[in-house]
Amino acid sequence: MKPANWRLLFLGFVCAAWPMPSAGLAADLPMNRAEAMAYVTGVDNAPSMTVQAQAREDAVPDFAVIRLMIRTEAQDSDQATDDNARATKAVFDQAASAGIASSDIKTEDLTLRPVFEEEKAGAGNVVHGKQKGYRTDHVLKIAVRDPARAGALASALIRAGANNVLGVTFGVEKREEITDRLRARALEAAQRQAKIYADAAGVRLGRVLRVMPQTEILPLALRADYRVFGKDDASAVPLKPGIQTIEVNVGMTWELLPK
Repeated sequence: MKPANWRLLFLGFVCAAWPMPSAGLAADLPMNRAEAMAYVTGVDNAPSMTVQAQAREDAVPDFAVIRLMIRTEAQDSDQATDDNARATKAVFDQAASAGIASSDIKTEDLTLRPVFEEEKAGAGNVVHGKQKGYRTDHVLKIAVRDPARAGALASALIRAGANNVLGVTFGVEKREEITDRLRARALEAAQRQAKIYADAAGVRLGRVLRVMPQTEILPLALRADYRVFGKDDASAVPLKPGIQTIEVNVGMTWELLPK
């Protein structure tokens, strides 16, 4: 058989045997394993095969980040700022007494703005009336190295003076280390499956023509609901870190050669 005819026959055979991967297949793959899917394409008018492989691993979050806001209002701008400074210092002192390092506390935003009375106009629209005072908002981001303590710490910070919890996210400190391990596993899965397909089709793998990596974390963040707390209901901060699934996807394309 001539090489050109062999190429056409091989392309038709592999396309029928290994169809393009469906979007729903990846979602059904179990955790902590690697899988691969293959299909034939053409690169530079030469027969080639692309294998898509993925590796997943569940990881227990080992840190949490609490975002909270200290809001104060007063008729005078200086008073609103002073009240906020006192409340912020109390929050800082509470965090320090809980063993939070100063380097794990970050000011994310600090604003001072006028506050206006709200009046309803026609069609139910709300318009600003006369100014009634000033509002100072201080947004803090606090890292908690033990996620199991995040709920208790948030409650303590609310009692100290924080009155808005903007969200809590959980993360994995060694995410990059896990990701590197998954990259190697995904590549191994792609290579193993590619060799199986090539042997079954009576051809051999040539050069690697393309590597297409992609990494994602599922879910990207676990977030507590936004709530505004008063000092008397600070106990309403139940948090569960859960798990994060780290996933690496890779596509590899090989040149196909006759045996």
